[in-house]
Amino acid sequence: MAAGLLRLIDVATDGTRVKAYNGRFETWTAETISKVIDDLVKEFETKLAETRENDGRDEGLLGENSTEMLPPELADLKLRREKLEQIQRELKAMDDARRKEGVNPAKNPAQIPKHDPDSRVLPNKEGGYAPNYTPICTAEGHGGFLVDVDVISGSLEQRELLTSLDRVEQTLGEKPENSLADGLFATGPNIEGLGQRDIEFFSNLPSPDPATNPAIRSDPTQPVPPEKWDQLPINAQSKKLDKSCFVYDSKADTFYCPQGHAMPFEVTKSETTRGEKSTWNTYRCNDCDDCPLKARCIAKTNKDGRTVSRDAHASQRDKLSAKMREDPAKKKYDQRMRIAETPFAMIKHILGLRQFLLRGMEKVKLEWLWTCTAINLDKLARGLARMRCDLEATRCLSIKC
Repeated sequence: MAAGLLRLIDVATDGTRVKAYNGRFETWTAETISKVIDDLVKEFETKLAETRENDGRDEGLLGENSTEMLPPELADLKLRREKLEQIQRELKAMDDARRKEGVNPAKNPAQIPKHDPDSRVLPNKEGGYAPNYTPICTAEGHGGFLVDVDVISGSLEQRELLTSLDRVEQTLGEKPENSLADGLFATGPNIEGLGQRDIEFFSNLPSPDPATNPAIRSDPTQPVPPEKWDQLPINAQSKKLDKSCFVYDSKADTFYCPQGHAMPFEVTKSETTRGEKSTWNTYRCNDCDDCPLKARCIAKTNKDGRTVSRDAHASQRDKLSAKMREDPAKKKYDQRMRIAETPFAMIKHILGLRQFLLRGMEKVKLEWLWTCTAINLDKLARGLARMRCDLEATRCLSIKC
């Protein structure tokens, strides 16, 4: 930093996948591990009975009481059983979470890799699924140095953004001016947290442009003209009118649908997903029965009317979306791929790290740290070499003069 090789102006954070040292199909489910534990219990009881029988014979011959300590083979079985039962509890908790999210564990059960239980079965960047870790890097844009790295076992890399930037400030004594990250990181807590840290955030938060969305009108109580109905944005998943077609009035705390009908506040809901609690307000339209846009707005089975939700971070996301539609913000965000993706390209294609050689989170983190250190040392050596060349050129020029 003192030499000017590293500058905390623009930093970009991103995650990737690196395979764990575990076979693709070598995984536990709650069903398969229960069978293994049952067999282990039977084996333990059989060996324990044999041990007691042998101890009884020894006591009759030697006249001594045998030790209370388990023989090595029984101690190993007991330790293995305890480890398997711990994994079983984790699998049951994961299945319960999947059930709450609408996934049927009977058809799609949670899996934990057998040989590296700290890893998780995740999508590969190249396609398919396998036991993976999720390494995370924060790189600065001037010299390309990695200023913070970490590894997590799940796929929730977006939760690591604020923690990573806090470590950057703690390590280097300065906080970055700008944070660049893809749309996955544009969550409400991240936007709010970066604002509190006075760090400018640039992220791809897609939203329909008001200039091309006829639902954005000066008087939302008036209906959108029929000739513009085909221009109303459609949600890619539901195939119905997108949420951006409904205009929010903060003063009245009410949404207005494309037909100008009021959608007043109905109820506040909350849920906890993957350990993170979210709360939002729900607004409902009570004029859907005779609405000419009904077929485009709600499903045939919907008898209660269209609902729209809004959480505490909605206004912050709206501001970010508006900023990202401006050319300066777009130009700044265009640097994200160069800054964030280049380290992964070097690590995977040049250093060839596509699968970890060690097992367990602690050792995997160490392996990733050494790899990233090699990237930084290479950049440092090149940077110092350029500085020496510039210094020598300046010295030669001064001698000639």
